[in-house]
Amino acid sequence: MILVTGATGNVGRGIVRRMTAAGHKVKALTRNPGTVFDGADVVIGDLDEPSTLPRCLEGVDKAYVMGLGPRTAEQVANFVHAAEGLRHIVLMSSLSVELECGGVVARWHREAEDVVRRSSIPWTFLRPGVFTSNALQWAASIRAEGVVRSVTGDTPVAPIHPDDIAAVAVAVLLAGRHEGRAYALTGPERTTPSAQTRLLGELLERRLTFEEVSRAAGVRSMRAFGISAEEAEASVQSARQDGLFGTPLPTVHDLTGLAPRTFRDWAVENLDAFR
Repeated sequence: MILVTGATGNVGRGIVRRMTAAGHKVKALTRNPGTVFDGADVVIGDLDEPSTLPRCLEGVDKAYVMGLGPRTAEQVANFVHAAEGLRHIVLMSSLSVELECGGVVARWHREAEDVVRRSSIPWTFLRPGVFTSNALQWAASIRAEGVVRSVTGDTPVAPIHPDDIAAVAVAVLLAGRHEGRAYALTGPERTTPSAQTRLLGELLERRLTFEEVSRAAGVRSMRAFGISAEEAEASVQSARQDGLFGTPLPTVHDLTGLAPRTFRDWAVENLDAFR
């Protein structure tokens, strides 16, 4: 039995769908009692509420785990404490952990990885870079103003489709030969926010404007969410670094045998969000 946390998210939902379609037994962990998944057992639990987890883990031998935001490491620690004895954990991490100056997001995920390493459970870390779905943050300004504003500048990225991450997670959970490995994951092509803006404009048949927000403005926007000045500066700096996030890697194809999807593929699937 495989447990999927974050089951209603864009990666978790894809894992559940792929697992059940292949006939595997899956538990989908969610905080929402009204959630329904075809072919999966829905279990109600919360990584912020450790007492809810033991019941969810009954009969489970493998798990996909992800934390969220500043409490990522604490949430993962809660899960690991309840899950001692599992055969395998696949942890959603971040490519930012491989940057020397990765900012606050890198710190959250490094701490979570350390928690899992210190446990007795065999592990695999998935380290995706920029998601194609990050473009949804532009949807409101595109609909209202026809404008894309980027706090990360026009730095090259190789965005990955969330369902390709799901495909990798499924392959790793089922293959049983990936313990102790960390996989950097990207999409198949190098692009930029301005190029993504042009593509969305073409698909929408609408003229869109790209505006590069200053680094200082990007830091201010992060400070508004309670992030310290030092961490906000490091986060914006890491997001603007060319190289790691903009280098397409073959990992998705190597692990799944599937051709990873492009930003265009994702945009066509999700175009209504921008109309």
